[in-house]
Amino acid sequence: MPPGGAAIDPRGVPYGYAWDHSGTDHAVAFPANGEPAIDLETLSGSQSSREGAVNAAGVVGGTAVLGGTIHATRYDGSQHDLGAVPGWTDGAATGIDRLGRVAGSINRRERGAYVFRAFVADDAGPHDLTTLAGLESGSTILQATAENADGLILAEAKLGPATVPVLLTPSRHATNPLPGKLAGFPGPVSAQ
Repeated sequence: MPPGGAAIDPRGVPYGYAWDHSGTDHAVAFPANGEPAIDLETLSGSQSSREGAVNAAGVVGGTAVLGGTIHATRYDGSQHDLGAVPGWTDGAATGIDRLGRVAGSINRRERGAYVFRAFVADDAGPHDLTTLAGLESGSTILQATAENADGLILAEAKLGPATVPVLLTPSRHATNPLPGKLAGFPGPVSAQ
């Protein structure tokens, strides 16, 4: 099982993935004491799962492929499906805030090239960060690269002809907030 690490919890336990005998990715924790990797389960019927981020409470954010479609996941002792991103076939979680909202990036091949989009997922499902940010036509948030405990998301965005880093700040006062969930992001987004 060649491992791949992605995150470390506050106790120093690394999380990531390892392959089983058939080559399927499994989300795992790697105990610091040298014990074998701990399988964090996969979603029922999923072809693979990977963990990519862990918050201070030890809740782990990840992704899984189920039926050829990428799903956002959260592990808090058991694996939870936060929903599918229809039409997207691969992705990775890159952050999880203290409320368990998972940020990450998804991709797929279109006309021979990879296309990327950033997402944030909560109990209501995954949400496209480009839509939440209210970007103008032609601008896209491509990848979420990190998320802190307060839900601030560092991302890469295509704003007109330039690709730049942006900092997305969750807003509890958005026009149409999701009740008790991710409320949206103020606009317009600009390079920080």
